[in-house]
Amino acid sequence: MIPASTSLAIGIISPELSRVGESYTVHYSVTSTVGTPDGNVVVSDGRGGACVAAVADGACALTSTVPVPESLVLVITAVYSGSSNFNGSDGTASHYVLPAGYFAPTTIVGTAPDPSFVNEPYAVTVTVSFYYGTPTGTVTVVEGKNSCVITLVAGVGSCFLTSTTLGVTSIGITYSGDSYFTSSSNTLDHTVTPRPPSNVTAIKTATTKEKTTTYSANITWTGNVLNPADFLVRRYTNGGTGCTLDPTFATVNLQDGKTSYTDSKATADTCAYAVAATKASVASAFVLSNRLE
Repeated sequence: MIPASTSLAIGIISPELSRVGESYTVHYSVTSTVGTPDGNVVVSDGRGGACVAAVADGACALTSTVPVPESLVLVITAVYSGSSNFNGSDGTASHYVLPAGYFAPTTIVGTAPDPSFVNEPYAVTVTVSFYYGTPTGTVTVVEGKNSCVITLVAGVGSCFLTSTTLGVTSIGITYSGDSYFTSSSNTLDHTVTPRPPSNVTAIKTATTKEKTTTYSANITWTGNVLNPADFLVRRYTNGGTGCTLDPTFATVNLQDGKTSYTDSKATADTCAYAVAATKASVASAFVLSNRLE
């Protein structure tokens, strides 16, 4: 009787990522178009780790104990030697084995919003990654005296901080590490500004005396009472190319925190004003008023 041909396939390797000295299970199947193969399957990692099990078992566990090269990839080979009724066959698959405590880089994906406003929360998003396998554990995020902890899900996560100091602040993150990966850290700068003013309104008044018309404008706005700040005022002029920043107007700094300003030297072309909050040399974005025609 001529032995029948067989086919061996390696299935799931569990866990998909292991560490030197840890056991992992290789699942396999041996099939034939005529009958059910019997006998044993030998599984080896090519570096001294091996196990033997019956075809019917469908799996065996082995342990890789030899340090792995930088690629970290082992070629797992399963060999069915055959029997009196079936020819042998084999198959291969890749398996990743890490040295103990392998480094996984930690990256701050970003902060949002950026810049943020003082005394208001913003999100810090991080990722901890490796080219194979998914790091688990926690990431501690610290900014000054403020901190929050992220529990990683699929290697990513986010938490919220509230900065109480204006300016550029440094955010530090530290990954705790897990059974496969060592701890790691990173930093990112984040900008904190005063909250911009709201309800910026401008009213321009024309006064004619002895055929001469002069203009003045009154600008008002609402400040953030929770974060009192000084304010900067800019003037915009329609010079024929649209309403653009007036280069002849020096930005006014109302250092006493007033929420109104009168421009006694407005012109017929004055078309708008913009106001920003500032403190400790850190300014928010300018908020443009209504258009003045």
